[in-house]
Amino acid sequence: MDTFGCPFFIFCDIYSLMGKVTVTTMTPEGLLKRFSGLPPYKTFYSWDAARTADLISDIDRSAGSGGYSLGTVIFCRDELVDGEARIITLALIFRALGLEYPSITKYWTPEELRRIKDNQRVIARSLAGVDRSRFRKTLLEETFLTCITTEELTDSFSFFDSGRERGRELDCADILKAYHLVSMRRESESDKSEAVSGWESLTKDDLLHLLSLQAMLWHWLRGEGAYPLTKEQSYLFEGVEKDRKYPYVERVIRSGFCLESPMINGKWFFDHTFHYMALLNDVYRMIREGLPSILRKVDFQNPSEVRCMDLFLALALFAADRFGADSGILLPKLFMYAFSLRLENASVTLERINAHVLAPYSMLTAIRYASDVSEVLSYNLALRLDGMKNIAFRTRGPVRDIDFEKDFDFWLKEGE
Repeated sequence: MDTFGCPFFIFCDIYSLMGKVTVTTMTPEGLLKRFSGLPPYKTFYSWDAARTADLISDIDRSAGSGGYSLGTVIFCRDELVDGEARIITLALIFRALGLEYPSITKYWTPEELRRIKDNQRVIARSLAGVDRSRFRKTLLEETFLTCITTEELTDSFSFFDSGRERGRELDCADILKAYHLVSMRRESESDKSEAVSGWESLTKDDLLHLLSLQAMLWHWLRGEGAYPLTKEQSYLFEGVEKDRKYPYVERVIRSGFCLESPMINGKWFFDHTFHYMALLNDVYRMIREGLPSILRKVDFQNPSEVRCMDLFLALALFAADRFGADSGILLPKLFMYAFSLRLENASVTLERINAHVLAPYSMLTAIRYASDVSEVLSYNLALRLDGMKNIAFRTRGPVRDIDFEKDFDFWLKEGE
């Protein structure tokens, strides 16, 4: 028992899995007492005033109900993997109640400081509207969290999906950020902070789109069909620790980035992501300069055209990875290869995309094994895609074969 008269840990359902994972139910006070420090490079504090007000309301309404769960926090040894936002918010609530709370230090961004001030105000207002004595008792004695502590990082991430911020589903980017930050535990604080600031500077949509394009290429290059990116596919971006003395690891670290290289955990992964985000931006710049009409004419509300566009972008990224700025001359051909599916099918499914890419002598294969960009430029679409039909003409007579000289003018030429 602690000095407040309530247990720091409620040892119910404590068990061990394979000797590596311990699951403990604990009170918020126990969590704050045991884990009083957070590394400065941990995730951005994202809780807003509405979420904090909802949390206080939920705890207050749960009084006498037999217990309120704040979800799961996950640690790899003493390193927090998931749950920082809840720890910070609980510390703010404890402070407002006059309870003992840890001093949590890290590099706070201006946006985080604004959120903390907003949350302090909403906590004060919310507590003014409840019975503080009852709320305090509910928080200290009837509220609990499940704490999962593992010895191995891989075990932490087998449980990471359990960590929620009031029901927000974790996505692939969330999982990968935490996974690779924990792999940086021996790196300098400046390297960790640089990795986080670089990651946070990217929008979630841009980041997930890049990861999706990379995942598609990963599957196709292994002769497999691709499918939509989910958090379960985060394993595609989890690699080997850099201190493994394997020759292939040393070669990858020395040789720089390549879309076909194995992943190296930690700082290398972040640098790899920043490199390919910059390269994808270069691809968009080449499109704007060489084929500006397609960004206006592709219907991004049409799932079929979005799938074809993703195929085009994945091929363009792969080509840029091999040939750099010289790959710009390939863009019209890559676009026609991808959008030939749109001409032939009213609905372009992912299954059709996979069959197109995995067919013998596909464009992906041509890029992969070409030693010079001219070899890809000479790829004969009419020969390789012989027999593909343009159903757009079915109302004007017999459906005919795609004409690779004219049928893409709507997208590729201005004013068509």
